[in-house]
Amino acid sequence: MEARDRHDAVLAEIADEYRSAGYDVVAEPTRADLPASLHDLRPDLVARKATAHIAVEVKVSDRDQGPRLAALANAVRALPGWELRIVVVPRGELWEHGAASERTEADIDALLGDAEALAPVNVEAALLLAWAAAEATLRATAVRFDIALPSDTSAPALLGRLAYEGLLDTADADALRTAHLLRNAAAHGYRADIRPEHVATLIDAARRLLTFSEPA
Repeated sequence: MEARDRHDAVLAEIADEYRSAGYDVVAEPTRADLPASLHDLRPDLVARKATAHIAVEVKVSDRDQGPRLAALANAVRALPGWELRIVVVPRGELWEHGAASERTEADIDALLGDAEALAPVNVEAALLLAWAAAEATLRATAVRFDIALPSDTSAPALLGRLAYEGLLDTADADALRTAHLLRNAAAHGYRADIRPEHVATLIDAARRLLTFSEPA
């Protein structure tokens, strides 16, 4: 399935989700459907119910959209009663079979770049993107160094294994554990005390791990 097809399939699912929740939904909104500040940014979908307005952007992971996402997040934040939801779509042929494939290092680096660009205007969304990249990095690093994955492939288990193997120092392991806790809180709808420094340290830790090489 091509990137555009994956994008459209996810967008259709999200539209159905909001309609089922009682929202009025406009997919692929035109300028007439949007406030003037969003005319040139055009989110993929707008859902409205009473005074609540949700702008949805579906991001296919192999497309670098960091500056645009940051501009969109900034514009939506300035609108009273509006919020932005960013949905990251995994790439790969297995998508059409209901599964997903691992990200390449280029994918991960692009996702970290998007998170970095988004952090100044939407720190929670930035952390969610950065964590997706970090968790992909944990798995990629285990594969790169031929480390047998534990039967429990959760993020805490992978973190512990890579730290045990000496691929993560204490500071980076702690940064990743903190980010994982904050990510879980935000992903499940709780108000999390996410700060810009959490995003920055997470991105730095993920990048170090992504480029880690054993001493000669």
